Amino acid sequence: MRKLFFAIIFLAMAPLSANATFIDAHSAIYFGTFDSGGIGRAQGFVADSDFSVSGIGIYGDLISQSFDIVVYSSVDGLSAGAILATASDTVGGTGMGWNDIALDFDFIMGNFYVVNWRPTVSNASWGVIEYYRDNVLPHTVGPLTLLEGFEGYNAQNADNFLHPRLRYITGVSVPQPEIFGLFLLGLFGLGLLRRKSI
Repeated sequence: MRKLFFAIIFLAMAPLSANATFIDAHSAIYFGTFDSGGIGRAQGFVADSDFSVSGIGIYGDLISQSFDIVVYSSVDGLSAGAILATASDTVGGTGMGWNDIALDFDFIMGNFYVVNWRPTVSNASWGVIEYYRDNVLPHTVGPLTLLEGFEGYNAQNADNFLHPRLRYITGVSVPQPEIFGLFLLGLFGLGLLRRKSI
């Protein structure tokens, strides 16, 4: 009985966990899928509100290898500035679908960013990805407004007329105990005190 009670207390005090939500960021004007070549593909945008991500994914059929996400600052969303964050992981090899890399980052309302997805090894062939047209930008998707598509290992070419389909993963778990769990712990403590006093 005591083991069962401890198990209930442990489960009740587990961190609250929100389900992940996804910001599927593209212009909604589909262009097609084709080989991404050996360079990076990026999106420039402005954050319309604060939002935090736990990962960023790209949609495509990638060759299994190491890839990078690079988040750059920007003055206007039309050019990449200083590197703010990077993450790398081996993804791909699972067919057409989402390829996510974990990255904890806070986007701040009113700030401009460029987010680049690229193979870790420059000029490595990396598979097929979906592309969308830039000619309808700016386009608002959730908490961000897309402004520009880029190509290049360092997102240096904004003359490209396409952008990749990226998703921003939000809704991360919050490591704080549930109030009900604290209540149960208090009851347990009172029960122990009462038992000792008898």
